[in-house]
Amino acid sequence: MYHYFITLCENFADLYSLKFSTNVNVEKSKTKCLVFSSDNMNINDVSPIILNGVPLPYVSEIKHVGNILQSNNSMKKDISVKRAQFISKVHSLNQEFHFSNPSFVMKLYNIYACSFHGSSLWDLYSDNVNKLFTSWNISIRILFDIPRNTHRYLIEPISDCFHVKTLLCSRLISFYESLCKSVKPCIRLMTEPE
Repeated sequence: MYHYFITLCENFADLYSLKFSTNVNVEKSKTKCLVFSSDNMNINDVSPIILNGVPLPYVSEIKHVGNILQSNNSMKKDISVKRAQFISKVHSLNQEFHFSNPSFVMKLYNIYACSFHGSSLWDLYSDNVNKLFTSWNISIRILFDIPRNTHRYLIEPISDCFHVKTLLCSRLISFYESLCKSVKPCIRLMTEPE
């Protein structure tokens, strides 16, 4: 079945004078293959996909539209990278605006440090996401100069902003609702219970 789609891609590229970046060497090829599986797969056992006469390299993870997709569907690396970016941005904002009112800096956190693009694909109950929530709690405690042992339930009222957990959960609900309302039947089908 995939041969049909490969031929379709090749014909489209020929028609519009486009060229795919293909190379057997993973570092030199921009076009790669990723097999999604919950089992540990040996990619050497998978038949190669040939595009323009060149077998495409298989990888265990790939960056796509700013998100790191992993073959095991875990998104652990994506969450870790975005948590590190969040911490870095928070430190930069704290250094740059150390003289400002914490409420103002809190608004900057929300604008510049909390995009978390692709978070609707994350397992919001995973250990990696919980580490992000902990990083958020610590950041708020530091910003408002409150004791480190201040209970996390007080973080939202003190900051006068939604907790990052609330933000991510509301984004997930909005994402799900948009899937349910999609005009494409195949997208709506993904939302139906098994």
